[in-house]
Amino acid sequence: MERPLIIIAGAGPCGIGAALTLRQEYPATPFILIDERNQPGGNAASAITPEGFLFDYGGHVLFVHEKCAAFSDTLRSLDIAWHESMPVRGVHMFGKLIPTPIQRHVHRFPAAHALPIFSDLFLHRLGSRMGMVPRPVADASDNFQNHLHRSFGRELTRRIMEPLNRKMWTLEPSEMSSEWVRQRSGSALHNVPQVGFRRMLKHAILRTDDPSWTQSDRVPYPREGGMGTIWQRAVDRIGAQHVLLGRSIAAIETGKRQLHLVDGTQFTYTALVSSIPLDTLVELCVDRPDVQRLAKRLRRSSAILLGFGMRGVIPARYRGVHSFQCPDAALPFWRVTIPSNFSPGNVPSDGPHYSILCETSRAPGLAADIDDRLRHDVLQGLRSIGLIEDQPVISTFEKTLAHGYPLPFHGRDAALADIHAHLEPLGIFSRGRFGGWRYEVSNMDHAYLQGLEVVRRIMAGVPETTYFSPEQIN
Repeated sequence: MERPLIIIAGAGPCGIGAALTLRQEYPATPFILIDERNQPGGNAASAITPEGFLFDYGGHVLFVHEKCAAFSDTLRSLDIAWHESMPVRGVHMFGKLIPTPIQRHVHRFPAAHALPIFSDLFLHRLGSRMGMVPRPVADASDNFQNHLHRSFGRELTRRIMEPLNRKMWTLEPSEMSSEWVRQRSGSALHNVPQVGFRRMLKHAILRTDDPSWTQSDRVPYPREGGMGTIWQRAVDRIGAQHVLLGRSIAAIETGKRQLHLVDGTQFTYTALVSSIPLDTLVELCVDRPDVQRLAKRLRRSSAILLGFGMRGVIPARYRGVHSFQCPDAALPFWRVTIPSNFSPGNVPSDGPHYSILCETSRAPGLAADIDDRLRHDVLQGLRSIGLIEDQPVISTFEKTLAHGYPLPFHGRDAALADIHAHLEPLGIFSRGRFGGWRYEVSNMDHAYLQGLEVVRRIMAGVPETTYFSPEQIN
């Protein structure tokens, strides 16, 4: 029986952050990094089609928070060639692409929508100043629907904010908490930016935009290999003697602190750092049916990714656009990412090409199947918004992620606290995008820091910040 001191389950950003910290700061500590997949990166990995089109497992953006210096240092150490581009993002509505945040661009709406929204917002702000309308609180005591109404009024919420969020999250806003909205995930703005009525009115009068980026903003992306190349190079730094890829966990006996692999290998651990999905982790804990029952409270959506490699020139209106959301119920996808606009290395070099990645969310309990009907509807949707004209599709990519988004459901933090209170005294620390189940700290930099910080806590008693106090890092 093998006896490493620390086992790291999951070779995504969190697990790699934990492993690199052990390797660099505690070199005498034995550890093993295990993952069932044959490539590192988890849901931050990448795939390349036979025709040479590269797709990430979703629309990942390297917006590194200022307080994530350790992650920035790691990126710089990996000797990756970067391509930089402006983070242009939008929402496709009313037959056109409107910059994000959508709530600051009401003047771009048709008059039949814009006028009622402006009128309602004026009365809403007046009522707020007079104390007749409660102010948004954005904490665990308030649900997301109340937060939307208190922040944006009835008309903007009903016409824009509710449909957009309902399609992404697959939950009714009333079922979601609101403490995550004022955190920052993929940009310098809050996850749900507020609206200043005077600011909106000024841009409406001047007919100018108020986007979430400036002309000088740039985000880096690997010139070759996609986001997955980051994690492959990071794993190479850990050392082959510490890494077991393509090895699945069969069971965990928490009382004995033993982990069993499907191939029969057994490990005894002092601490287990896990970034595999929390609901999956507790199902593996065969001697803890009590914790398994607690995990039934967790809620998630699944994600369906359909990618298309195109021969030809991208339509002019989409040149330089990184991604955009699609709240229209007639479109089967909620977000479209354009990988070829992140780096020219994401498409073949022999002639003009571009690529498209569509993302569809499925609610908990619904099948996340890819069939001919969905393929047809997605292509028709792309044609209807003008992203495909007469260009031929010469390559396809398909991926289903059973764990797409950790949903910020009402009561989430209480559920997580209960689960951690059972697992951590047993030496099991669950962190990362789905290991931690907190959307507001689920970006790659967040996950990497969670792995780093939990190791420092285990080894030296240093308190964690990113997972338990996201407002300090965001």
